[in-house]
Amino acid sequence: MSPGNPAIEALHKIPIALGTHAHSIIPTLLDGPLETRDDGVVEYKSAHIDGVESELVIEHSGHSTQGKSAGPQGWRSPPAGRPQHRVRR
Repeated sequence: MSPGNPAIEALHKIPIALGTHAHSIIPTLLDGPLETRDDGVVEYKSAHIDGVESELVIEHSGHSTQGKSAGPQGWRSPPAGRPQHRVRR
């Protein structure tokens, strides 16, 4: 899963299938611009996926955050033409 890995690069080029509702949850450890953050293993800019309907950024959370609850808050609609970037503190 290192940068430049041919298998990962090939997967990255495959578009999200039509009719698929794709969402993204990305943990980050530090504050600051999203483009400079990471979860201790994966950089935000690597984890970000263009074309998803929504994106939830969970701050101060490390790698393998999928086991943590995001709480009862609902997702908001994304701005026209862009995915939703929602930050949970």
